[in-house]
Amino acid sequence: MRKVPVMRLYLIVLAALLIPRCIAQPIRLEGTASKSCDDDSQTTAVIAIDKDFDTWSFTCNDPNEIDWWKVEFDTNKRIDRIVITKYGFGSGLSNSIVQNLDTNGVVTYETILGDMTKIKVIEFNSLNSVGSTVLITDDENIPLREEEVYGGNQKPSPSDDPSADPSSGPSALPSLSPSSTPSVIPSASPSSQSSSIPSRSPSSNPSRDPSADPSLSPRALPSLSPSSTPSGIPSASPSSQSLSTPSRSPSS
Repeated sequence: MRKVPVMRLYLIVLAALLIPRCIAQPIRLEGTASKSCDDDSQTTAVIAIDKDFDTWSFTCNDPNEIDWWKVEFDTNKRIDRIVITKYGFGSGLSNSIVQNLDTNGVVTYETILGDMTKIKVIEFNSLNSVGSTVLITDDENIPLREEEVYGGNQKPSPSDDPSADPSSGPSALPSLSPSSTPSVIPSASPSSQSSSIPSRSPSSNPSRDPSADPSLSPRALPSLSPSSTPSGIPSASPSSQSLSTPSRSPSS
């Protein structure tokens, strides 16, 4: 059996312990709770986020108004998970609407609960949502023991305008598509591949060397004037037409 060096084994164990801590883990978000009415100091909205599962919060169950309970954060947060623990096993929270709203009031997540009669703990996982408010609405009383919201700071989105201070070096990866306009500075070395389309105008100077591969067919049009020297190889067959001018001397 091959032995693993002690130092290597130490590094493997250290990495296994440190890597999970380096990955951003969802934390319970702290916010400000409120509800549609606070008629009893013993059941205020804040009780539902006090981390005490022996206390509970109720709304007023006003028949003329929609009951609501919400927790608000100071800015948009990444919301990964919501856990709602209701009070008792009654029909409370049945058909309630749970929403995430961002700072502009736009709904970023919404779900409608079904029959909650036999359910006490309601969990929403892997939401991948962004919001500054978690809102529960119902046309009946909202009985809560605790509502837990887990997430973190929102990941920054790319800006619409270029940065005032651009990066000093190129990106690690090339762009997936060519730019619409050519760069101002030519590249340090020529590209290794030919362009997909020919240039619009011929080069100013002809090439010094012949092409590696000659053309497979002659030109479509003859030259405008005869060559100054005859070809090295005679034609395979005589011409079918006489010359327009006689030869300078008779044939031998």
